[in-house]
Amino acid sequence: EELVSFIQDKNYLGEEELLNSMHIDKHIKDVLLAMPQLFGSADVLHKAKELTDNSECLAAIERLEKLYELLKVTGYDKYISFDLGAISKHTYYTGIIFYAYTFGTGEPVISGGRYDKLIGQFGCDKASIGFSITVDSLMAAINRQNLDMPVDANGTLVIYEPDNLLMAIKTSDELRKMNIPVALIRANDSKSTAQYCEYAESSQLEDIVFLNDTKDLDADVKVMKAKSATFRNCTLKKIWGGNF
Repeated sequence: EELVSFIQDKNYLGEEELLNSMHIDKHIKDVLLAMPQLFGSADVLHKAKELTDNSECLAAIERLEKLYELLKVTGYDKYISFDLGAISKHTYYTGIIFYAYTFGTGEPVISGGRYDKLIGQFGCDKASIGFSITVDSLMAAINRQNLDMPVDANGTLVIYEPDNLLMAIKTSDELRKMNIPVALIRANDSKSTAQYCEYAESSQLEDIVFLNDTKDLDADVKVMKAKSATFRNCTLKKIWGGNF
C-alpha cells in the first residue's frame, strides 16, 4: 500500500528509499522506479515496452497503442497523454483507467475506468466501463474560464408567506403536473427583489410567483420575470392552468 501510494503521488525519492529497504530483484525495482516517470506523450509506451518481456504487460501496452491510433482518426489524440503510474484506489478496476482535465482546476473533472467483474456482484454479470463527473471541479473550471453556458430557463420560483405553505405546495404540484420545474422559498423580509431574481436566474427559473396569504384562487398575486424584473398581476387559477 505504501508503494502504491508513492507511485500514485509520483514520490520518486520516497519510493526509492522504500525499495532500497526491500530485498527484491534489481530489474523489478528498476521497473517500479520508472513507473512514476512514465507519463506524457505516446513515447512513454515505447519506453515501457523496453522495460518488460512479460506477455500480459506487453499486451496491455499494445492495447493502449491501438487505442491511440483510433483516437488519431477523430483528431482526439492531441488531447491524450498517458500515465502508466496512474493507479486507482478502487480495486474493482480490471483494465484501463482514465481522467479528464481542463483549464482552471488542478483536479480531474472526470474519472473512470473498466470494470469487468463489478456489475456481477449486483446480479448481472456484464463487462462495463464508466466514469463519474466531479461537479464542483467542473463548475470551478467553468467560472475560472469565464465560460458562458447557455441554458433554457423555463421553471418557476414560488415565494410564499410562512402561513401559506399549503397553498404553495398545491401551486407547485399543479405546475409540476404540466412539467414545469418549480422551486419553493419561504418569503424573507431581508431579501430584496434583485436577490430573488439572481437566485431564480442562477437556477434556470424564468418566472417568480409571490404567493401572499390568499387562499382564493380568483385573487391576484404578483408574478415577475426573473430576467427583466417586470411585475404583473395574475390569478392563482390562471397560474394553476399554466396561463401566466
